[in-house]
Formats: sequence, structure tokens, C-alpha cells
Amino acid sequence: MYKSIASFLIPSLLLFVPALITGDDLRNVYGSTNTKWVTGTFTKSIRQYLKDIAIALGYFIYNFWYFILPGLFGIYHRFRRPSQLNIFLAIGFLIPFAFGTFYNVSDNYVYFIGPYQIFLIYVVDGLVQFSKKYNKTLVISSVLALMMPLMYVISYQIVLKTPQGQAFHQFKKYKGGLNYYLYPWMNNNVGVLEFTIEKRPSPEDIYWMKTVSRWFIENRMKKGDTLEEIKGM
Repeated sequence: MYKSIASFLIPSLLLFVPALITGDDLRNVYGSTNTKWVTGTFTKSIRQYLKDIAIALGYFIYNFWYFILPGLFGIYHRFRRPSQLNIFLAIGFLIPFAFGTFYNVSDNYVYFIGPYQIFLIYVVDGLVQFSKKYNKTLVISSVLALMMPLMYVISYQIVLKTPQGQAFHQFKKYKGGLNYYLYPWMNNNVGVLEFTIEKRPSPEDIYWMKTVSRWFIENRMKKGDTLEEIKGM
């Protein structure tokens, strides 16, 4: 237990080192001075909280598709005989997943990476249990895994045909629209450097991204890089 705590605390504390070197606000290492992100998380209406839950479940289904079924079976199998490990995994999933669900930022999906990794354990458990009863489980699951890209394409086409999807696509067009959000391969999406160099208009206030991008572009140009080379970085 002590080794586990040390292996967690030491890297966590080392994150303060860059802030100390650069003179940044230490509160930004594990917090934020942006009140909209922090206080906004706790001041939403019931309707907004329900919307957050719906979005989180939508991301969840989109990322796992039919592998949710063996995942749920894996959870059922594990909790038939609760153990300290199973309780630890459950807490490790639920707390970050809840945080990512309700945190008042638009790109909350990045906070689901940790919980998703834990759910993959449940998926594998479910497939193993299925394979003990049905010999063809692993063959079928392998075929289904190869079909995942097709599911991404189908979901993109379905969402794009809805009025809400079209509106969202146009609103986010400056960085690739629905392609950016629904195609994992992110092919031909517009990067922030290209966006800043070409001075493209944005319906969103992303001043912090533009500020950092300009700083980076200026420094790269001082080192001899051309604008075309910077676009490809």
C-alpha cells in the first residue's frame, strides 16, 4: 500500500516543478483560476446536469458500442464476489467519470480516458466469461473490433443528417466540424497553428489558444522555420 501511495504522490508532486521554474500560479497545477470552470460546475440547473449525463453516456456508447455488453457482464461477474480490488476499480471508475461528466468545460471528454481504461478491464473479463460458455466468443469479438471504424462512419452520417448535427458542424467548422469530434483518425483537421496563421474567424472566444499559438509561432520563426513548416507541426 505504501509503495502504491508513493508511486502516486511523487509524480503528482513533481508536476509543481515546471510551475515553480516558470513562475506560474501554483493553483493552476491542480486547479483553475477560471471561475466559470470551477463554480460553474456546481451552479447548473437540473436540466443542465441531465444534459451532462446524456452527453457522457453518449460518449460512452460511441466509444465502446457493442463491447458495452461484455463490459456490463464483467462488472456483474466481479461484484458477485466483491473484493478490495473490485471496490478500488469501481471507485477509480466512478469518481473520475462523475468529475468528467459535470465539470464545466467543453472538452470534458478527455477526463474519461482513465475510467475508460478501467472499463476495458471489465470488457476483457466479460469476454473471458463468455468464451468459457461459448467457444466462438473471441472470434466474434475480433470481427466486431474490426468493424469499429465502420461504426464511426455510420454514426457520423447519421448525426450529420440531423438539424442539431448540421448546426454543430457549421459552428465548429473552423476546426473540422463533426469530423473533428466523430472521426478518431482526425484526418485533415485544422490545427490551431494553421488556424492562427491564416487568421480564420471563430464563433468561439478562444483567446488563450490564439495567444499561446502566436507565442509559439513567433519563437519558431526566430529559429528559422517558415509559416508552412509551422502549419505542419
